[in-house]
Amino acid sequence: MQNRYKIISLLFLLKFCWISAQTNNASTMNDKLRPAIQKIIDEIAKTNMLKTEGVGEAGVRTAQWERFEQLKKEATLQEIKYLTDYPNAVVRGYAFWALVEQDSAEVFSVLQQHLSDNEKLSVFEGCLISQYYVGEYFLNKASHHLNAAQKAEIDSALLFKEAIILPQKYALLEKLKPKQAYYNRIKEIAQTEKKPEALLALSRFKNKEDIPLVSTLFDTEDSEYNGLRAAIAFPDTAFYPFLIKVFEREWAKVFYNYKKWKALYQALALQKPSEKIVTLFERAIKTKDDFRYQILGEYLLLGITKYPNALYEPLKTQIKLDEHHLRDLKYELEQEE
Repeated sequence: MQNRYKIISLLFLLKFCWISAQTNNASTMNDKLRPAIQKIIDEIAKTNMLKTEGVGEAGVRTAQWERFEQLKKEATLQEIKYLTDYPNAVVRGYAFWALVEQDSAEVFSVLQQHLSDNEKLSVFEGCLISQYYVGEYFLNKASHHLNAAQKAEIDSALLFKEAIILPQKYALLEKLKPKQAYYNRIKEIAQTEKKPEALLALSRFKNKEDIPLVSTLFDTEDSEYNGLRAAIAFPDTAFYPFLIKVFEREWAKVFYNYKKWKALYQALALQKPSEKIVTLFERAIKTKDDFRYQILGEYLLLGITKYPNALYEPLKTQIKLDEHHLRDLKYELEQEE
């Protein structure tokens, strides 16, 4: 019984300490703000949603937006900077927006400090209410205000700082080129987080030891599109059984996953040429379904044109695309150049 009372007492003590810390933090902030500014941010925090200039179907200007306009007009640059660390996420969001609009030299340093700010922020923009991490929102706002060196520094932080979980981190991994200096960190992320973007980035290093790990992209249908992309980046024969499995399952479906078929034909075209693959390719050419013929014929022709092989060359003359799909094919090939 005594132990139980000790635990309860400890919990109350911890709660008291947390409340005190929050109060002290706010009190410290308040000491650095004029009463007029404090009144504005109290109302912003009370509404607790970041609203843009026009929201809803009618594009209404809200009282919250008017508060933001008033804050920009009346707050000093020093006050705005202080507010980027305010306990309320919406106040932080508006303060950083104001900092960006002023094109302040402080934007980059404040952004760096908040990349691991993972508190959720509600944003009402147009007709949509979206949830962002505060750090994600800051990075979105600042993206066009950073120079090349600053962007490179942010990318490095996204990649190497474990506390950062922003969507921009995974967008970076999805397009990251295989520099050897990144290899160990990318493999670490792939092993610990199991994110498709990290596994895709890992495939670009073409390390055979990583094949079992990269192959996990084919474990679920949700991630196998990135598995196909990995098989394009790293066309090892170890991926062949996975490609055949995806092909047979997708062929049996009534509805098409267009991006998956496009990637699948390219991945197969990069595999070791064989009559088995020719047979798979011929299915699209021989189908009686004109819609399937045009769609899959376009993607097949794209694959064997991008990655030509003598064994598949005769197939090119057998594919008769209509004007619409020929135009799409030409556009796809031009995008690759």
